[in-house]
Order: sequence, then C-alpha cells, then structure tokens
Amino acid sequence: MLPAGDLQPANSPAVTTAPSGEGSRRVFRIRALNRLQHTDRDVAAKMTVVSAVFNLDVTLRGPGWHNVTTAIPDGTHALVITPDSAATEPTAWPYFAQPPATGSRASRIWTEERATITVAAGRITQVTGSANVTLSGDSLTVGLGPLWAHTPHRRARTADPTMILVHHTGGTTPLPSDFLEDSRPASPHYVITPDGTIVKIADERTDTSLHAGASRWRGHSSLNDVSVGIEVVHATGPYPAVQIQALTTLLGQLRTTFTGVSVRDVVAHSDCGTTDSGLLGRKLTDPGRTMDWPALEAAGHAVAPATDAATFTTPVTDIYHQFFATNAARRMMPRASTTPPLATAVADAHRELKIDLSTIGYHIPAGDLTSAEYTDSTARAVATFMDRYFSGVRVRPHAAYSWNVDFATAQMIKRVLRAVTP
Repeated sequence: MLPAGDLQPANSPAVTTAPSGEGSRRVFRIRALNRLQHTDRDVAAKMTVVSAVFNLDVTLRGPGWHNVTTAIPDGTHALVITPDSAATEPTAWPYFAQPPATGSRASRIWTEERATITVAAGRITQVTGSANVTLSGDSLTVGLGPLWAHTPHRRARTADPTMILVHHTGGTTPLPSDFLEDSRPASPHYVITPDGTIVKIADERTDTSLHAGASRWRGHSSLNDVSVGIEVVHATGPYPAVQIQALTTLLGQLRTTFTGVSVRDVVAHSDCGTTDSGLLGRKLTDPGRTMDWPALEAAGHAVAPATDAATFTTPVTDIYHQFFATNAARRMMPRASTTPPLATAVADAHRELKIDLSTIGYHIPAGDLTSAEYTDSTARAVATFMDRYFSGVRVRPHAAYSWNVDFATAQMIKRVLRAVTP
C-alpha cells in the first residue's frame, strides 16, 4: 500500500472522472457510506486508484452509487478514499472539531480508508487491506468512519460544563439516526460504539446538546445546560471491555479539560432523570446495573464508596437510629396508611435517610425531606441509588433490587455519603 506522499507517481497517466450515466459501459461502481449510519447523506470524498502505471480520481458525492467507466490495467493498485474533511483519531477529544477563527467548520470529519484492489481481465477481482471496503460483483462499498458528525439538535452554550451524564442508547444501532436527523430532538455530545469507537456529534465547549431531558441533581435542574452527554451504544447484558476503556479515556480527557467537573458530578442518567414534576425513576435502567461503575471509580472518574473502616466508627447496626439493630432483615418501605403515627425512631430514620440521599445528590422534594413517612420520592431515589452503586462487580441478585431499604443498601448509602462528605 502506498504512503500518502506517493499517491500519484510522476510517470503515471492521470485521469479524472465524475459519475457517469447508465449509458456508458461500466467497469465497476462505487459508493461511500457512513458505516455507522447508512442513511447519512452528508458524505463527500475522492476515490483514487493508483499504481506505478496508472492514476484515476473519482469524485463521490452522497451515499449513492457512482459508475466508473475508465478501464483499469490488470494488476494490483492502491485504492484510497479521501473524505473532503479527513483527520486521524484525536489525542484530545475536547479540542477536536473546534470552530475555525473564520468561516464554518465541517459538518462531518472522517478517517481516510485505504485498501488494495486486484484487477484481472479488466475487472476488480479482490479487495484486501481493509475490512471497511467490500466487493460484491462489480460493486465496491466503502464504509467511512466518522470522527465528527455535527448534530442539528443543539443550542448555544453559555458556560463550561460542570457535569457529565453517562447514558446508554437502549439499542444496537452504532449511531442512532435520531442523533443526526430531524425526527426527534435528542443528542449527546459523544457516542461510543460497540467496538469502542468514539464519535463526537456536538462541541461541549460551544453546544448545549439535548440529552438529559427533565432532570435534577444536587439542587440543579435543566441539566442539559451544564453537562456533557455520553451515549454508550448498548441494549442489554454486560458492556464490552473496549467500551468501558473508551469511556474511561474520554472521561479522563473531559475532566482534565473541564476542571470544574468533580467525581460527584459524573453520574448516570438514571441518577438524575426525572418526570416533569420532579420524581426520579424516569430513566431507571439508563445505563443500567451492568454498567461497570466500579471500573470508572477505580480510574478516579466516579464516586467510589468509602470503606467500612472509614465509614463506621461505631457498630454498623447503630446506623439510622438502630433501625436494623434487632432485625437485620428489616426494611424501610412505604406503608399503606399514615396512621397510626410512626414510632419516633422510625420517623427519625426515614428523615435521616432522605437527608443522606439528598446530600449525595438525589432529588427529593423539599416537602418530603421533613416528612416522617417513607415517601414515593424516597423510594424512587433509593431505586436509582441501587442501580448505580450495586452495579458491575457489586451487582446483587435481581430480587434484591427494590424500592425499599434493606441493611446492605443502608450501609452502602452511608459509605457513599462518607465518600462525598469526608
């Protein structure tokens, strides 16, 4: 395969051609697609076929087929697809695709594709060197990899982000069409595909993207305006290690760039997604308990629960007004009626629990914080807490996930509280 500087040898005859009509004799046809989203029409590139004795350029516009009628000599040739806007994978994503000082930035930035074609009897018979270039009969399909695909679902940002929200798409489409088309106003800043590829679709410095919806965290609402959204392409089951590694890398780069983002404010969409009236639980499984939060904690990019030794300076059964002291199987839970009044110790345990969850960041309406009851908003905060902190290697049996507080959940809440309020 020829290096970039050798695309047109001095002694090779140059031929430039545009797409031809069906009336010409076709040697082969070629199309370039966004390999993550085939419906994306914003594709523009140049195809070059080059060897020591031959050079052919073809302009590709849009994802449709382009007929090539120029004969290619038998032998082996380099095939190079150079997008109009091309780049290598950036070493610092937060600085990638920044708007230029003058003019407008590209709506797409791609990686270049290179392969080797073999021609016999005037026909392409083999393609090697790239899994993203495929041959079927006389048809070549080139899957271009986007690094940047600017979403239309954005508005101007007025300040640097102070939060990062981790989502999952709930499906397997590598780059959901909703993010690039006008069908639904939704978009993150980044997408991490199943093979760990990172695609940037909004500029976290200049764009507020539409990913959080109704949301509340640590007393703040309308979190789109203060956050970076990362969507991990995932439906069910464990997240591949390559996705967790890509997410870890991206979180590190973002937190290095935006120093105002603390580990307390790297959260799951489930942690903060609310109904319009402010109740948690709207995004309970996003990104779900199979997300490897413990790995992100180990990398220093999410809150890690404090150790038992650092948390409990008195017997652990003393927590929550000794609610679990006489019965470790006891649970805090809603009750069918608010009468008769709760015992003072139980009422105090409920209030302490709600203050702890609110201090960590979970939204509980102010009126519920002082209530003696284990309210619906409390139960919802508990459920979202469990999905976040009993995840990855800390995952519990399915039956343990409820909207009630058992002894293990109570201890974990205290450990996380200790971590955020040392």
